[in-house]
Amino acid sequence: MKACAFAPAHITGFFASDVKDGMENSGSIGAGISIALGSYAILKKSEKTMIEDRYNVTEYAVKKFGNFEVNIKNELPPSNGFGVSASSTLAASLAAAWIEEREEMDAVMAAHEAEIVHGTGLGDVIASFHGGMEARISGGIYGKIRKWRVRKNILLAVVGEPILTSDVIGDERAMRKINEAGRKYLRIFIERPSFQNFMKASLKFTMESNIADDDIIRILKKANEIGHASMCMIGNSVFAEYSKKMENFLKKYGNVYSSFIDNRGARLLYAMHKC
Repeated sequence: MKACAFAPAHITGFFASDVKDGMENSGSIGAGISIALGSYAILKKSEKTMIEDRYNVTEYAVKKFGNFEVNIKNELPPSNGFGVSASSTLAASLAAAWIEEREEMDAVMAAHEAEIVHGTGLGDVIASFHGGMEARISGGIYGKIRKWRVRKNILLAVVGEPILTSDVIGDERAMRKINEAGRKYLRIFIERPSFQNFMKASLKFTMESNIADDDIIRILKKANEIGHASMCMIGNSVFAEYSKKMENFLKKYGNVYSSFIDNRGARLLYAMHKC
């Protein structure tokens, strides 16, 4: 038996940790967008789990359902603020859950737990599952979430070295500043939710949270003379509303990817009883 699933990559604009008793209740609050570039996972039953070494987060999740041969294709690089560990793990978990006749939320829980245990994320799994532009008002897989369907073309640009999410969310001093700014801009965004206000709040959060270094701040200031742009959380990458002028500008600093907002969220693509 074989199954294939897709999960969109997710860009977090601003966030704050929201840790409670039980992993299903813990995670983060904040807002972000899911995009059409993401992760594809093809799984087949196996006597033991076979997966590339770099997918240890994904292996943790799929082993909760059984043993599988796991093949993953990521359309974006990891550790750059694109939520790739979440999308790859969620896609694999959805395929595994289908094969084992388990519920979708079992897959979401497995992927969410894997991210928290490995320190690779707090809310990307939930956001990727729902798709669109979302605001996570309370943490956890059953937390309150609002979603808007948005038709926008997005640019992503890798402008620096990768950042390990675990290095940031594991730093208590850094997280105090991040949490303060994240809660502030979530309140502001919820009052007047729109894509433009999401971009504005994301930029202000970037400037106040102390996550960005001088280089990315300099790039963002120049980018915002062209249009809306902010930093992907958490990575040395920029996301921006598409324009040809913005694309040409960002190409000066690194690889640029073009996509659009995925309003459907993670889903099973196909399943076959005969491989």
